[in-house]
Amino acid sequence: MKINIIAGMAKNRVIGKNNTLPRHYSEDLQHFKRITTGNIIVMWYNTYLSLGRQLPNRRNIVLSKEPIQWVEYYTSIPALMEKLESEWVSEFFVIWWAFVYQQFIDQADILYLTEIKKEYDGDTFFPAFEDKFVEVSREVWEELDFVVYKKLER
Repeated sequence: MKINIIAGMAKNRVIGKNNTLPRHYSEDLQHFKRITTGNIIVMWYNTYLSLGRQLPNRRNIVLSKEPIQWVEYYTSIPALMEKLESEWVSEFFVIWWAFVYQQFIDQADILYLTEIKKEYDGDTFFPAFEDKFVEVSREVWEELDFVVYKKLER
């Protein structure tokens, strides 16, 4: 099963502040929607709360220690992985929040990063990955780049 991570990261690695995005780029939101629509997205409970709803046209899965009504959730990553493997799922996307990124970064196959060309004030940062991945494509825009990294073969 292929594990993808999708994130928007400022030049100083900031991805969040006070449980929200510290920036807004419509191109980034459109890119996120284009990449994740029709796929499975996995998020942490706080991400689900900050969104306030399930994202449409995607299978939304939440990692949470507490039950959540009307939402597919799992209390652990092993339970999630077991379920997805039993369904023969071919891939999924890990979305927003450092805790979840940190849990999946060593298992991830592909990183879809929006690299923002300026710094932001924040309290949440994207984990180090550069020694485990190689850049395979880059789409350059004025204020940000859409970059795909693939795990290094070892």
